[in-house]
Amino acid sequence: PASAETARREVLAAATAALAAGKNVVVHSAQGPDDPRIAQAEAAWQRVSPAGEGPGRAIGEELGKLARAILERSRLERMILAGGDTSGHGARRLGIEALEMITPAAPGSPLCRASSRDARVDGLEIVLKGGQVGKEDFFEEVRTGRFS
Repeated sequence: PASAETARREVLAAATAALAAGKNVVVHSAQGPDDPRIAQAEAAWQRVSPAGEGPGRAIGEELGKLARAILERSRLERMILAGGDTSGHGARRLGIEALEMITPAAPGSPLCRASSRDARVDGLEIVLKGGQVGKEDFFEEVRTGRFS
């Protein structure tokens, strides 16, 4: 919690600069199950969290705050929130009230159109990707809108 705001500002600056330069952006909290940051986050979380609650909710909420800030500063029209429960927490933080399925993307992870009272979020195309769903090129398929 003590470093969340600083980290969010740094990632926001890097992500919006990359988007402004026409690049695609993936913001992540870990690169695969062997990433040492997972153990570091879990250890830090044990020092500040209620017993039995993992860091997934906090990570999801932080990613949702970051996604909202990116939407405020860019012309992003499509987004993926990945990570099962984490993506759900992020979607709530974005202010998504309903999702309308546009097309299947992977089992349990369709491309949807978001409904929100927030004009920046309303109409956003979004995938809430859980767990290990989707093929190796899933992110590219969602980016291009070409699903096989």
